[in-house]
Amino acid sequence: KLHKNIVNQYKKYYKLNTPVLSQEDCMYWYNFLAYHMAGANMQKELRDLMFSLDWIKAKTELVGPAHLIHEYVEYSSILDQKDSKVRENFQEFLSLNGHLLGRQPFPDIIQLGLCQPETSEVYQQAKLHAQRETGTFYLEWINKKSLKNLYRLVVRPHRDAVYHACFSEDKQRIASCGADKTLQVFKTESGERLLEINAHDDEILCCAFSADGKFVATCSADKKVKIWNSRTGQCSCVYDEHSEQVNCCQFNNRSGQYLLATCSNDTFIKLWDLNKTYCRNTMFGHENSVNHCRFSPNDEYIASCSTDGTVKIWEARSGNQLKSFDIEYFFKNADEQADDVEVLVKCCSWSRNGDMILVAAKNKLLLFDVKTCNLLSQVVVSHHSTIQYCDFCPGDELVAVALSHCSVELWNIKSLSKVAYCRGHMSWVHCVTFSADGSLFLTSSDDQTIR
Repeated sequence: KLHKNIVNQYKKYYKLNTPVLSQEDCMYWYNFLAYHMAGANMQKELRDLMFSLDWIKAKTELVGPAHLIHEYVEYSSILDQKDSKVRENFQEFLSLNGHLLGRQPFPDIIQLGLCQPETSEVYQQAKLHAQRETGTFYLEWINKKSLKNLYRLVVRPHRDAVYHACFSEDKQRIASCGADKTLQVFKTESGERLLEINAHDDEILCCAFSADGKFVATCSADKKVKIWNSRTGQCSCVYDEHSEQVNCCQFNNRSGQYLLATCSNDTFIKLWDLNKTYCRNTMFGHENSVNHCRFSPNDEYIASCSTDGTVKIWEARSGNQLKSFDIEYFFKNADEQADDVEVLVKCCSWSRNGDMILVAAKNKLLLFDVKTCNLLSQVVVSHHSTIQYCDFCPGDELVAVALSHCSVELWNIKSLSKVAYCRGHMSWVHCVTFSADGSLFLTSSDDQTIR
């Protein structure tokens, strides 16, 4: 009742207008009006507010787009009750144009809306506004229908941030996991959910299909690693030998032999043999948390990346350390003033034949010759964000990079040139992964979507 009384007070005072900066309570309404409408379960009023270009213009001009994007996510269950497509239209409009809506002078939001697809509710509203305006000139793209959306599929299977997603070998299924502690499996073509498993007692940080697609492994902040039947959802085994959160789990590449590599904040990399349900090897040598590990294409080696600023390569059979790359050195070398550079090495990816390894740290990609340990090339991907994940396309020329500023980039590693810039996520992108044939890649994000 209190929420409803407050909303009614707003409607009585402001009627059809939006508050302006000169009014005392202006900032209160922009920050809390949607909250009160949701609290009063005033579904129609909330939809009318959130799906209004006038409200978007007024709010983003004062406080920027971030709070509004958060509200679309926070109140999605109410906004989606009639048609989730409308909310997705507005959310996507904000995510694609948020970098413009935070600038001065403020852009013409009607013109931005006219650039949306003609099926979008944002476009329909912008067109009505444009028709009512007098003395203002607007442009419409005549070739919009010929432009294709980059995404083949957008799904929202989780109720919170999605930390990892991966294809099955035949690319027919996708597994995903995240902060809501669930493992999801769904069809690549349609997004139809096949499995939903309450898999762990804490956030699930990584998941991986076995080479034959029979199993899915998960690892979690609850220190456990679990193996699931990817068709039935039955838990096959649980490993709990790590003493801190497990950051990454990766199956070997060959069918028939089920080997799983895991790494943890406890600094250990462990190699598990599923056929014998025990830890086959424990590899140690890093001085800090191990963030990522990955088998070489022939399964003979395992690469690991650590917060200690190094990448190490281990022999899978014996667990012996073969090589170590001091990634921190390349950052200190680039900046002679930086004596105390702390380089968190986020992840790595092998080339198709295993002769090169790509390393992501801070805002750089570094490509090394595995045999000689020589640096072959490096590229600064961004000056304003950090790399969260990288993956080599099976063809070896393209590299996909997930960034903290909501975007994904494709780079040609031979020419060191950016060939595509993919926007659409509304928050940090945690993962980017190619399918085995390199024809598709998927991304997962804090915004609860997989694309």
